[in-house]
Amino acid sequence: MEQTIINDYTQRASLAAAEAAKYKKLANTYSLLRLGIFAMVAVTIAFAIHFDNFSIIAIAFVLLVFAFAWLVARQSAFEKQKQYYDDLQQVNENEIVSIQTHGNIYNDGARYANDKHFYTSDLDIYGNASLYQLINRTATTPGNSKLAGWLNARQANKRCYNVRTPLKK
Repeated sequence: MEQTIINDYTQRASLAAAEAAKYKKLANTYSLLRLGIFAMVAVTIAFAIHFDNFSIIAIAFVLLVFAFAWLVARQSAFEKQKQYYDDLQQVNENEIVSIQTHGNIYNDGARYANDKHFYTSDLDIYGNASLYQLINRTATTPGNSKLAGWLNARQANKRCYNVRTPLKK
C-alpha cells in the first residue's frame, strides 16, 4: 500500500516537472520574441531616418509597443504557470519524503510551543518530529496559527463529554 502511494506521488511529481519544463520553454520562446520586437524597433527607426519619414516611426512604434506588451503579458503568464508546476512538484516530492523519513518542508510549529500548556509539551505537539510537523501542510502564517489553535484547544464538545460521563459511574 505504501509503495502504491509513493508511486502515485512520484508520477504526479514527474507530470508536474514535465509541465514546468513546457512552460519554461514557452516563457523562453516569448522572451526571444520580445528581443525580436526590440530589434524591429531599431530597424524601423533606421528605415525612418533613412527615408526621413516620421510617420513610419509613429505607426511602427505604436504597433511594436503593443506587440511587446502582449508578449510580456504572455511570458508572465507562462512564468506563473511554471512556478505553479514547480511548487506542485515540490509538494509531491515532500509527501514522498514525509512517508519515507517523516521529514517535512513545512513549519514544525516550534514557535507555538508553550511549557505552561497542560498537554502540548508532554505530548510533543510542537517542534521537530512532533504531531504538528507530521500533519502540517499549511503554507501561510494564518494557516499555521489556525492549526496551532486547533491543537491547543480543549475538548469543548458536550456530546463527547456526555457520552464519556456514564462510563465513570
